[in-house]
Amino acid sequence: MSISGEILSLIKQYAIQYGLPYDYVRRQVDTESGGDPNAVGGIGEIGLMQISPMLATDLIAAGIISISKDLYDPAKNLNAGCWKLSHLLAGMKTQAPELSADDAYRLALVSYNGGPGYVKQAIKQLRARNAAVNYASVLEELPTAYVSGRTVQVAMVTSYNERIVGRTDTMLAQGRTNFPAGITPASAASTSGAPGSDKGPKALTWLALAGATYLAWRHLFN
Repeated sequence: MSISGEILSLIKQYAIQYGLPYDYVRRQVDTESGGDPNAVGGIGEIGLMQISPMLATDLIAAGIISISKDLYDPAKNLNAGCWKLSHLLAGMKTQAPELSADDAYRLALVSYNGGPGYVKQAIKQLRARNAAVNYASVLEELPTAYVSGRTVQVAMVTSYNERIVGRTDTMLAQGRTNFPAGITPASAASTSGAPGSDKGPKALTWLALAGATYLAWRHLFN
């Protein structure tokens, strides 16, 4: 399903309102729902940006919606999704002010897709070892960042990021050589299409799974 012109206009409106990159928000909507305002996720997520009904209390308090069913309204759903993402981004900048703008946005997307608790725990563990905090190091830490006895799927959040933001050039810019397998700029450029294309997600999913396997092996034997 293609995103309608009316919805694209709303995406631009709320991206500007919350200071978010329009192209990234558009790709996120495409990734989350394919532009379908009536989409319902596997655990009840609603609408264009797949908002969880569990967030309704916060959204009502913020005056964004009146009831959960409001999330089927494209404008209110986009308002809610951009509000949520902007809060996650602000939280990243507060918890780890040394993050680059690109890394902060990527980690906000990880929090949006997988849950903020896992990212917070990963950063906490890195801080405890006086290790560098950036997108690559947080990804490496996620397999051991337990919250209520569970960890987030690294393959899932990596693929999600690649579809929205694109290649991870900042990892090379930081001079890193130990970032997870399957998410290097070279491999992303050679095997994927543009974010949101038919070829990109399939290739990136395979690469992300390889990265997850590598991470699990590394933490088991090191």
